[in-house]
Amino acid sequence: MTQAIAQPSRPRLPSDAQTSFYEFSIVAADEHALGHVRYEVCEPCGVGLLLKISFSPDWQFCGLGTLALRRLEARHPELTWFTTGQYAHARGFYQRYRQCSASPWTPVTAAAGEREPAAGPDRREA
Repeated sequence: MTQAIAQPSRPRLPSDAQTSFYEFSIVAADEHALGHVRYEVCEPCGVGLLLKISFSPDWQFCGLGTLALRRLEARHPELTWFTTGQYAHARGFYQRYRQCSASPWTPVTAAAGEREPAAGPDRREA
């Protein structure tokens, strides 16, 4: 694989007054999906929440997760980003990514004073 791109975000579920759910795929040049990203945004709250990021083991540790988070931040630069609960094996990734990001990229429960995002699919899958 020589190049991977993030496809445009597409709405995933009907939106309520504050929260919108989206998803996009990271695809190879030949358009086959390498991984998927699901997220929620609350524009009035100024908060983005990564619900799930998934890549097959063959595509982990090659920069695709970083590409996905950078695309989220570029698509919604006004938001502060958090995650749902993090798997132990992914914590190092988020710790490294935080060093080059203005967002905390920590589990939303760790953000004291933040609102709990609306209930939705994949809430505890990140």
